[in-house]
Amino acid sequence: MAKWTSGETMTPGKGNPFKLRVRTGTDVSPEMTNQITTTVSAARIAVEWTVGKLSALNALEPYTKACLTRAFNTPAGGPDQATFELIKTKYVKIQNGIADADLAVKVGPLNDANGSVAFYPNPGPNKLPALEWDTDTSSWAPGGYGQIKIDFDYLKKRSHETKFYRPVKTFIHEASHRFASTADFYYYTEKSGWEAEDGPAFQGTPDLEWLKDNADSYGWFAVWLYYFATV
Repeated sequence: MAKWTSGETMTPGKGNPFKLRVRTGTDVSPEMTNQITTTVSAARIAVEWTVGKLSALNALEPYTKACLTRAFNTPAGGPDQATFELIKTKYVKIQNGIADADLAVKVGPLNDANGSVAFYPNPGPNKLPALEWDTDTSSWAPGGYGQIKIDFDYLKKRSHETKFYRPVKTFIHEASHRFASTADFYYYTEKSGWEAEDGPAFQGTPDLEWLKDNADSYGWFAVWLYYFATV
């Protein structure tokens, strides 16, 4: 039996349709299907907004600079040109990836993770086993990253929230893996702030050199920039 359904075409409020693939045995109600399409649509809008706010280094607004400092530990006055271009380029890749008509999103139980993307450490004909429990390789992005997966129970738990930003953050986080080759060096929690995953120990805020390639930084920056008026 296949792990995932072949995919139902969903039409979100923003952009191209996408394929919804459901973990075999997962009962997805119409209400949950609506939550999934809402998440994809909201993520597209938030990332598009973010790319617009990153139009040029010399045009950064004070709030955008504040969000950059919070998410990436850039200087309060704004990042240098090279860092700015790197962050902007990754967001453009995320924007293009999640806007693509070939986008597929998988929903099901994810073993204590809110979202995930499978990763091959050496993509190619002699690749090693995926560093993630799902080995479905039906649609791999360049670099060895698999399709975006969101935990069913996480979506269900968050469905009552007025500001539906946490699943949007998770979706952008996972999309940054697949389309912009980010890693999980640190996670940010609203209760505790930054916590180390695969990055080195730190005091206060992790170093920019790690955060500029950190998936949670890209998820939270877009959410802070789009959903909130102050940092």
